[in-house]
Amino acid sequence: MLETLRSGQRWITALLVGAVGLVFVLFLGLQGPLTASQASAVVTVGPYYFGPREFERARSRRESIVQEQLGEQYDARALADTLDQLTARELVDRALLALEAEELGLTVSRKEIERQVLDDPGFRDESGRFDLDAFESWAQYEYGSQSAFIEERRMAALSYKMIQLLHGQPQVSPGEA
Repeated sequence: MLETLRSGQRWITALLVGAVGLVFVLFLGLQGPLTASQASAVVTVGPYYFGPREFERARSRRESIVQEQLGEQYDARALADTLDQLTARELVDRALLALEAEELGLTVSRKEIERQVLDDPGFRDESGRFDLDAFESWAQYEYGSQSAFIEERRMAALSYKMIQLLHGQPQVSPGEA
């Protein structure tokens, strides 16, 4: 009996390795190869991927808010994990809101994003006119490309529209509940 188990051990091992390999092939085959942005994603929600650059940008904003609220009591080391968690939660919430807005049929046009960019005083020159070179260099530096900036703005606008829709819903009184 022991001899039978030993001789069958190779077959069992080969079968197990083959099954695990098949699972990987099917999994990668169904989802396709990962893009560079997907592979380096810190937070992933459906089709939305937030890489280290987006995470750090959101974390810096969150850190500024917390630092302003706490004043001198702010301790960067003590709050590092909390800030990371709050940032991840913020990115997940934003993506979920955008996904739900898309599901409801809400859209953001390119004109809306252009209007946001054109209205931003940070992209104006001394004479008050829009400075395309300043915008392009800033988008390249901060987001890596204009398309990444536009996609981030589109998701933020979708999230905002969804929040506005939710706030516009009728309120239910405690008696009605």
